Amino acid sequence: MAEEKKIISNDLADVHYLPSSRSLVSEVAPRTPVERITMQMGKIAIWGDDNLFPQRVNKDVRKTTELASGLRWMANTLISGGLVYGTLEYDDDGKEKLKPVRDPDIEKWLRKTNIRRYLRESAYEFYKFWNAFARLRLSRDGKMINEICAMESMFTRLGLQDDTTGAIKQAFVNANWDQSISADDPLTLTYPLIDPYYDAVEITRASKDREFIYPICGVDSGNIYYQVAPWNSVRESGWLEVAQLIPSFKKNLLKNQYTIKYHFQLTSNYWAWRFPKWDTMTEKERINAKIAVLKELDDFLKGEENAGKNIMSIADSDPVTKKIYPGLEILAIDDKIKTGTYIEDSQEAAWHIFDGLGIPESIKRSPSKTVGGGSGSNTRVAYNIYITGSKPEQDLMLEPIDFCFEYNGFSKKYENKGGLVTWFRNYWVAKLDEGKETQQEA
Repeated sequence: MAEEKKIISNDLADVHYLPSSRSLVSEVAPRTPVERITMQMGKIAIWGDDNLFPQRVNKDVRKTTELASGLRWMANTLISGGLVYGTLEYDDDGKEKLKPVRDPDIEKWLRKTNIRRYLRESAYEFYKFWNAFARLRLSRDGKMINEICAMESMFTRLGLQDDTTGAIKQAFVNANWDQSISADDPLTLTYPLIDPYYDAVEITRASKDREFIYPICGVDSGNIYYQVAPWNSVRESGWLEVAQLIPSFKKNLLKNQYTIKYHFQLTSNYWAWRFPKWDTMTEKERINAKIAVLKELDDFLKGEENAGKNIMSIADSDPVTKKIYPGLEILAIDDKIKTGTYIEDSQEAAWHIFDGLGIPESIKRSPSKTVGGGSGSNTRVAYNIYITGSKPEQDLMLEPIDFCFEYNGFSKKYENKGGLVTWFRNYWVAKLDEGKETQQEA
């Protein structure tokens, strides 16, 4: 394969070009999984075949513009206008409405815990990995939860199920899972895991521990420890790899392709016509003459001031066939880069990524030769439908907050009013004839 030329080499694949057949050959490096029994040493449930599944996900997100921007958009949209709490009221038709309250104790707690930062970080971790982990820290006397923060999902692992009850009782945090996988490693932090399924507040109160991990996971099936995000299908289907390879192809195309605008085609008798003493000129004189002519043509055609100029060329004809052969012909060459090479492939890959993320088609943006999209009303309706459909995921994100409110006794003060409820303040895109571009609803 002497003619073979390697045109791409990265951690995804090696791509080779065979000129004779004009074929591309890709070689994808196999991944070697670590033995499962080894990974389970130290009571840690592995995440993926080699315990580095979230690390690979994070790497893919960083290399894919659609994923990075799409996940950020989803996280920002989920928390929308921020946290609001209050009591529920019902109208005659049974429609519920949140009546916000301003409780000094709650406001102080929200301010001290910097709840907005927690929500931003936790929402992004949730959509990125479909598993998020909130660390809760109690006061010294154990009566209040004083701190809540979002742990890095990449660094967090769950413990194995209890042999007797099947419960998962521990979580482990280590930033070096690619080097150390032991629960006994000095750098591994161990936390008791809160079971959100039954009476979590009272069980936590009875514990002697002062720090806990509250797990937040999306809906999936067939997985005991870690759930898989719906958008992961674009990784397994191959569309994500297509989206990642296209920039490498285009980069090499731009680096290695010459951009030629004109082809000057001259017949051999042109030179004798142009230079009457051509036959008696030395080789050096002929070369200099050709260079001068090419420079003259180049100067004549380049630059904006020469746009629209006319040019005269000579032509000769075959005495037998009478076919005309131009002595000088200037041919314009199409620039293949301007035709948008791989645009269709990039657009299709982007469409699959946004579809996997669940972002509506009228909202998502993808590479295109043309500018424009759906109407404003389509975008407005799609956005409002998306907000409505995200309610179950909003509830998931609010679970640790509700847990803290109940543990700290904030909810108990409003028992006679039906209890304390937490919501996200959603912003809805309104029609222009309604007077405002956006409306908010608690």
